[in-house]
Amino acid sequence: MIQKDPFAAGFCEKSCGAVPEELQEILNAIPGGAACYRIAENRLEPVFYSDSLPALFGYARQRFHALTKGDALRLVYKADLARVCGAIEAAVASGQALDVSCRAQHGDGRLTWVHLGGRRAGSASIGLRFYVVFSGISAEARQFQRLANETAHGIYVIERESYELLYVNESKNLFIGSSDHVGEKCYTALHGRQEPCEFCTLKTHPADGTVHGMHAGNNGHFYSTRFQETLWLGIPAYIKYVQDVTEEVKAQQEKERLDQYFQTLVHKLPGGVAVVRFEKGGGRIPEYFSDGFAALCGMTMAEVWQLYQEDGMAGVHPADLDQLNKELDAFIASGKDHCELTYRLKKGDGSYLWVKNNVSMLQRGNGEFTFYANYRDITKERKEQETIRRQYKELILQHYRTPGPNALIVGHCNITQNRILEISDQTHSNLLKTFGTEREHFFTGLAGLVVNGAERQAFLNVFLNKPALAAFAAGDTEQQLNCFIRLPQETAGRYANFKMILVETPDTGDITGILTVSDITEETISSRNLHQLSTYNYDLIADVDLPRDSSTLLSGSLRPPKNRLPFRAPGLDDSGAGGSEGQGPGRKDDGPGLYAGTSGARRCLFLFVFHLGWVWGDPDQKNDRFRRRSSAGADLPGHGGHHRLGARTTGHAERDGLYV
Repeated sequence: MIQKDPFAAGFCEKSCGAVPEELQEILNAIPGGAACYRIAENRLEPVFYSDSLPALFGYARQRFHALTKGDALRLVYKADLARVCGAIEAAVASGQALDVSCRAQHGDGRLTWVHLGGRRAGSASIGLRFYVVFSGISAEARQFQRLANETAHGIYVIERESYELLYVNESKNLFIGSSDHVGEKCYTALHGRQEPCEFCTLKTHPADGTVHGMHAGNNGHFYSTRFQETLWLGIPAYIKYVQDVTEEVKAQQEKERLDQYFQTLVHKLPGGVAVVRFEKGGGRIPEYFSDGFAALCGMTMAEVWQLYQEDGMAGVHPADLDQLNKELDAFIASGKDHCELTYRLKKGDGSYLWVKNNVSMLQRGNGEFTFYANYRDITKERKEQETIRRQYKELILQHYRTPGPNALIVGHCNITQNRILEISDQTHSNLLKTFGTEREHFFTGLAGLVVNGAERQAFLNVFLNKPALAAFAAGDTEQQLNCFIRLPQETAGRYANFKMILVETPDTGDITGILTVSDITEETISSRNLHQLSTYNYDLIADVDLPRDSSTLLSGSLRPPKNRLPFRAPGLDDSGAGGSEGQGPGRKDDGPGLYAGTSGARRCLFLFVFHLGWVWGDPDQKNDRFRRRSSAGADLPGHGGHHRLGARTTGHAERDGLYV
């Protein structure tokens, strides 16, 4: 502690007079300021101070005089007071120069650093006095401060024991509120805490200047920091360098998270993943293979790298390599970022599997490319596809091999691509040359052959491209339509069945239409005649072909019933074909033939309907050229040499006979 000077009173009395003007000017010229004090009971009582001293502390002279009257130590920061008093006591006792720095209360309310340099003067005989020269921050110190303030790092100095801030640069991102926190605890200024931080690196790392990380849990920020011990203006302290690296750390964490995510995703992807670098000189160097790739190929990871370490294409089947290189060159030239490749890849046992390779490309600045490839085993799919492809070909071949005896046109077409693929024309009308190979035009031409307008429209609604594709999409894979047509250069018409089977083309997925056009004239005529004759309640109906001398029994029986006599009709036997000339009514004969009743009032009426050499025409035309009326009143169309025979019983006595 400062001791009382027994001679101070005498010195004071002698020193209170006016200072010579010349000396006054010298003292005022001292940078910072100068003062003379007497020591009394732990106080520094001002005797004199220069005009510049109040300005150093940021006060007007009157205000400064009021604050320092009686004890100049009132302006010293409380935390530094003991240290300053100790230094002054030592200087007074030893007569050595005073050299101490401290914080003082500035007029604007902040703490400011000042340096005190002084020495004892006088003697015991005349009294002791203490002269002090005050200075603020030096030019060098101010330059250092400007540099520190401009750095991206936060720099602060804390007292080693108390953690009080001795110096703070102006890092507004580091401290709460303003950057003026000198004299505060570092944990209060930095984090608003009232006690030391549990994450403080001063407790966990040596003060050797090594960079390490620090995570402030309360605000979620991350810092890069280092610190070391120092004497700051004579005060044992730590100088600490801190940089907020929150954004960088979060970015790195996100990268690591994404890396982990994609690593997990890669491992879970079906098949495998590979990364291959295509060098400017032509080299294809693998950079990465997933575990899934090794499993796909039936190899260990060591075996994979042994095979591919010098060439990322080493496992490609030799027969597929040239085509694969061409596709890759085209992919690079296209500038696209994605393509799909299919080829064979070597397995660990020496066999090959089919893979589908989805490739993405990343171009590097040095003219190199990096390919990211995902592999999927499609061997089973290829086998199934090959089976489907073979079945498709067999279906097409079978279609042309067995067209049927009445086939007029057989062929197949690609509906999706609107193309006729092949047509076998048995009409001798050269329809393909007439209508062309474009499917829509070809089928429109076929529709023109349909005589009836309603049937023609129905044909278009079924067989043109759009309705055909719609039918396949709905699961309706077989389309059929019966129409009455007239071929070019024909005077006679005919009934035709148009049938189209819809199938999916292997590999392309296009829809193929397999077409069959058949002549159904004869069966249509037979069906219509049978229907017409049956409506008249005949007991027997037969189809007799007079030019061929044959017949077909359509309904009834040729066996004689009990009490009936045989009647043999020309051209009929008991089987309905090839009989001899018939016998008249009442003739007893065991031979086959038609039988008329001989008892009761009911007789058998026979009806033979035959039209020789007639030409079939439009069924919608109702003139006698195409229709004749039978004796029984039925309208029957004529066709070739065919005729129908009908027999029915009558309820009155009528002469048996043959009606034409």
